[in-house]
Amino acid sequence: MMLQLTLIYLLIGAITGVTAGLLGVGGGLIVVPALVIVFTAFDIGSGYVMHFSLGTSLATIIVTSISSIVAHQKHRAIEWKDVRVLAPGLVVGSFVGALLADQLPTKALQLGFAAFVILISVDMLLDVRSKVLSSFRKNSREKNTLVSPLAGGSIGVISALTGIGGGSMTVPYLSWKDRSIRRAIATSAACGFPIAVAATIGFIWTGYGSTGSVLGYVYLPAFIGIIITSVLMVPVGANLTHTLPVSVIKRIFAVFLLLVGVKMFWGV
Repeated sequence: MMLQLTLIYLLIGAITGVTAGLLGVGGGLIVVPALVIVFTAFDIGSGYVMHFSLGTSLATIIVTSISSIVAHQKHRAIEWKDVRVLAPGLVVGSFVGALLADQLPTKALQLGFAAFVILISVDMLLDVRSKVLSSFRKNSREKNTLVSPLAGGSIGVISALTGIGGGSMTVPYLSWKDRSIRRAIATSAACGFPIAVAATIGFIWTGYGSTGSVLGYVYLPAFIGIIITSVLMVPVGANLTHTLPVSVIKRIFAVFLLLVGVKMFWGV
């Protein structure tokens, strides 16, 4: 069984890496539902399946975000000023989100994740966010210094509750702040690191009290297996962007996410 699980974790990591490199989609959208299926099938983390899935996903993002930061920094595309402004809110929000997740049952977390995935898939298909933000930008130019920390806090909480690096929220927020899409994506990658670190610490702390495991809600075998192949496969996915019809693949992936979200709703 251990060999079978190891191969599954390596496969999840490979798919996550390729998808992240090809579509710029955060790994949590793949890792969380995949781990829910695996943990349920092999009776791992019984009673805390979603907690272990979220905590493990966020731990893998620590590693993958470092890889992304290095890649984007080579092109000097990261707006570090934005990262510094958002970071305090991201850290506090992510840690609070982890504490909140510990208080919620698996079914509630699963419903929340399913709803989030469905919203993301619909946005990928219809490009809702860019249309809404474009309209909102015409009527508002936020300069209030309180907005960025509040935005960071909100992004952090939602990221911890859904096991993602926050890119699906940080990118549109930075685009609204008039950052180019290239810089918004690069800066979002840098923002994923404080989110992942703070949330992982929260899941380790709360999980230690609930499960007795030294790493709390982070399942070490899955973490190791996933990061090994995900880090290796990100460059492969990035190279495929130059040869494959990314817009078509993005729509196919959106339909896949929609089905995943509906399935998770159905399974609750």
